[in-house]
Amino acid sequence: MAATLDPDGRQVVGATVASSSVDTSVASVSVSGLVTGRSPGRTTARAQALAIIHDVPIIVPNPTRSIEVQPDSVVVDEGGTQLLTAVAVGFSN
Repeated sequence: MAATLDPDGRQVVGATVASSSVDTSVASVSVSGLVTGRSPGRTTARAQALAIIHDVPIIVPNPTRSIEVQPDSVVVDEGGTQLLTAVAVGFSN
């Protein structure tokens, strides 16, 4: 987001790009366009150049709170098998 390019990919001299985050408590956007997640939630990165604005959604997901293994107990006969499944609990976008 630091440079403004024309349709052929050439830099537009004198055009500056301003970048920001609508909600900096969720994510910040540096002058160079680097997004840093700060807390779970949704926000928008905004770039503005030459009176044109473009928004990009940003999602910072909640971290997984725990892992559960299902089933919670297993009895396996000699030579038998049982598939266990791990489930992330507490994860949401």
